Amino acid sequence: MQWPSPRSGFQFSVHLDEVFLYGGYFKDPVSEKDASEKGVVHADLWMLDPRGWEWSKIKKQGMPPGARAGFSMCTHKKRALLFGGVVDSEAEGDVLQSTFLNEMYAFQMDNRPRYPLELRKGKTPKQKAVLTWM
Repeated sequence: MQWPSPRSGFQFSVHLDEVFLYGGYFKDPVSEKDASEKGVVHADLWMLDPRGWEWSKIKKQGMPPGARAGFSMCTHKKRALLFGGVVDSEAEGDVLQSTFLNEMYAFQMDNRPRYPLELRKGKTPKQKAVLTWM
């Protein structure tokens, strides 16, 4: 039986009787001797079926988002909408470098494809002409 690894900074979304888990962050111990750890940012998607409490990993379809943690996700109709997030990478000397993401993705929860959503500025309404009486 398989299930998601431990993590923080992930998101849950619900559709009908299914619970979806995406992304997150985990500190993986590299060595027990020196207590060093390696940060792992997840890009996996899991589905929990509460009828049997069994996890299944969802295969990548479409254009899935990259690994991230600390993002926002909400459900709208049959889609989970994901925005933002952060990817931390460790540089030399225990320096942590964060890359903040400004992108939006959708996951179609009924047939499983993932795809990016383009954010556009809305059209400005035409200004109404104002009549002035003298």
